[in-house]
Amino acid sequence: MKDMSDLFVHRFYWNRGNVGDGKGYSNKLSIKGLFLPRQWTIGFILGWDEYNHWFFWLQPLPMISIRFHYTRSYGGRYV
Repeated sequence: MKDMSDLFVHRFYWNRGNVGDGKGYSNKLSIKGLFLPRQWTIGFILGWDEYNHWFFWLQPLPMISIRFHYTRSYGGRYV
């Protein structure tokens, strides 16, 4: 978005089992700080999609948000 500025905080990677053998998978969790000038709410938002992703936005102050994004990959490793 044009009016969204963000601050990357950290990204975590880990594997469960052996990736590539059909039983293991790779995981990624990223944390990002966001400034959303049009968002005047305080609270949280939880969302997910059909591709093993979930999103959690924590908004402790108006227009300031912290995003947690988790994703899982069965077909390869995150680098």
